[in-house]
Amino acid sequence: MGKMDLELDEINMVAEAHEIACYWSIYSAFAAQQEYGTNIGDLAKEAAFSELTAEINSTGFAELAKAASYKPQFNWDASPVLSGSVVPSDYLNMFKLKLGQAAASVYQSTRLSRPNRLIVGTTAAEYISMINGFQAENVEESVGPYKLGTLDQFTIYVDPNYDTNSWVMCCKSNDIRRNSALFGEYMPLTNTDAIGLANASVQQGYASMYATKIVNPDTVVSGKILGSF
Repeated sequence: MGKMDLELDEINMVAEAHEIACYWSIYSAFAAQQEYGTNIGDLAKEAAFSELTAEINSTGFAELAKAASYKPQFNWDASPVLSGSVVPSDYLNMFKLKLGQAAASVYQSTRLSRPNRLIVGTTAAEYISMINGFQAENVEESVGPYKLGTLDQFTIYVDPNYDTNSWVMCCKSNDIRRNSALFGEYMPLTNTDAIGLANASVQQGYASMYATKIVNPDTVVSGKILGSF
């Protein structure tokens, strides 16, 4: 009978604090309530949590971009459309093929993981949204990165911090061996009590503690869109 040994490495992740402070006057709070029926404290909390969430996503996506192996063979050149020698809707499927080839290369090299997450720049997102099989997410007003939709096995996110024509693919799984990266949330999004001061101002803090770490860089690859039309 065959035997297999499994060894787990210790992964040291050190959480760091991230904080936002909000200030407002009791006069602005009164005006917001009287004129717009809005609670300024609720607005501040929503804005602060949105900023912290965007920071978390941006940090993780930046780490993935830094760890990605750039594979120029999987770049897609959009310029042939300019010459009129190809049909745009058909040619876009070549971009889909390039993404599939990149995912297959990861599986070929790792024999374990096939990428199922795709983070793209804003221009790349517009091309992907035109590919057959793409299903758009119901996108609301967002701060920072947001979920664009799905394409085959890929869940796609848009990061405005990326080069507009770039893309990065990686793996997410319930199996720790197949994950590209780990996110450790030591303290969830938390807010302090609002404090009113004698100068008629109010202040409130919002914070989180977390860490991210790339644990399987072989599962992260990147490419670009060349040319334009």
